[in-house]
Amino acid sequence: MLITVVHGYLLHGTGSNLYVSNLCRTFCRHGHRVLLFSQEHQPGEIDFISRSETFHEDNRETNLEFERNTAYPGECLHYRPQIGGLMPVYVYDRYPGFEVKEFPAFNESELENYLERNRAALETVFKKESPDLVISQHTIMQPVYTARALAGSGKEGSRHLVTVHGSALNFSVRKSDFLRCYALKGINAADGLVFVSNHSRTDFTAYFSDLPGLEDKCRVIFAGVNTGLFKPLNSPDEKKEQISELNEKLRRSVAAKDSGKSTAEKKEFFRKLQAVSSASGIRELLTGFRNRTDDWALDKDAADKLAEINWAEEKIVLYYGKYLWTKGIHLLLGAMPLVLQKYPQARLILVGFGAAREYLEAITGLLDQGRIDLALEMITSPHSFGLDDASENEFSKGLKSLLSDPGRASRYRNACKGRISKQVILTGIMDHEELRMLIPCADVAVAPSIFPESFGLVGVEALACGVLPVQTYHSGFADVIDVYEENLQEVFKAAGIRHLPLDECLVPNLANNINALFDYQKTLTEKERAHLAQRAHQLAEKYFSWDKIAKNYLET
Repeated sequence: MLITVVHGYLLHGTGSNLYVSNLCRTFCRHGHRVLLFSQEHQPGEIDFISRSETFHEDNRETNLEFERNTAYPGECLHYRPQIGGLMPVYVYDRYPGFEVKEFPAFNESELENYLERNRAALETVFKKESPDLVISQHTIMQPVYTARALAGSGKEGSRHLVTVHGSALNFSVRKSDFLRCYALKGINAADGLVFVSNHSRTDFTAYFSDLPGLEDKCRVIFAGVNTGLFKPLNSPDEKKEQISELNEKLRRSVAAKDSGKSTAEKKEFFRKLQAVSSASGIRELLTGFRNRTDDWALDKDAADKLAEINWAEEKIVLYYGKYLWTKGIHLLLGAMPLVLQKYPQARLILVGFGAAREYLEAITGLLDQGRIDLALEMITSPHSFGLDDASENEFSKGLKSLLSDPGRASRYRNACKGRISKQVILTGIMDHEELRMLIPCADVAVAPSIFPESFGLVGVEALACGVLPVQTYHSGFADVIDVYEENLQEVFKAAGIRHLPLDECLVPNLANNINALFDYQKTLTEKERAHLAQRAHQLAEKYFSWDKIAKNYLET
């Protein structure tokens, strides 16, 4: 079958990027021919891409980047349209080589230029190829220019499915009637809409409840995980060897790209933070340090940081994803001193990229300096520190209440002062080949998101690696949580782990669940822990394999 997949962004990093990459890889593994449109600038690093072409400025002709054989029965031809250097996004982030603007900030002329550039590129290919199935991503704008290209090339008979990931609706369409009009064009042109969770579908159909026949177009197909790549260790004894291998891989990556944050920059940042005594001063400091390094890069000393850990003895809490306030990482930092009071050797590893990195480092630095009041102000009021899109919420009230008690505040300060900057490690971004080696070595994977999520992919990947996740219970996360809590209910009952609702007690409850999981793990023999890891992996295989997902697309 000839399948076209349209994605306006990269093929690594965020959830929808990885979703597209894994879906295309699976189609190739099943012997299909795939035409993939994206803005990936390093397609040679994507193992399933057999040919890559970059369009000329007019998007009518292409230059061949490379052509090669791959290990897959099928083939993927990658095309990169010229979009004029202006990248529209749902949530602001930095994309090297592009001027980035959020969709609501675009005027009609800018949007039409973006749409027409992409339409021209797709139409150029569609005039030569006749796809059996076309899958575009997001509510805006890929479905719109895909529909225009199909019509312009006379290929309207190709079945067109739209994968709704969530961010486009929540961060863009809801904010603009203008964007809603574009969304309606895409929805009406699609033959079917695919949602990655029940929450995503419910949220979408409620917002577009005035559209006749919408429900008939909708189907839920969970996002997935490569269970051949993400898998548990056979024994805890393998941690040391696996981390050593990972570190060698990270060092090669740093040497090849020569980018990313350095230890010297971190020391300079903490030194300047020490001299700042007000929220306005911290905001100014954060502004001065932004854009100094490539967000989409691994820290130069990431391997050295991981090498310092005693993987046999220390408890490892792992977060991986974007460095954004919506992900609740600032609340996780607020919870860590409560974990350190009971498990002083616990480490928190934050793997990712994003515009909130300096904000998170400032919280860590203030905690390390014992300036709890200012750290708490940063946690409770992120919008006052340069995260202008951050909304007021009640999720840190429980921590604030806890620290109003002098005795608890003293213990909290003592747990982190002079040491938490060592216990919290930020690495920068890692790809799937690196994450699949790191995740199985963690004791718990945490996803404390406080904004609606289309799906809980972090939880699925953790399960595949035999690691139990701790996630906030809401939106698309709930589908994943329900699966592992139902199938491992005796484990969660024995451990005393409860749902993490989005309420004012989130921070202390987050710490309680991490500590409860650590407590439970101490009661298990090595054989019992290995058995639990295999059960978790089997759940991922049963409910979230990419083979199952790809088959569902072809049957939709």
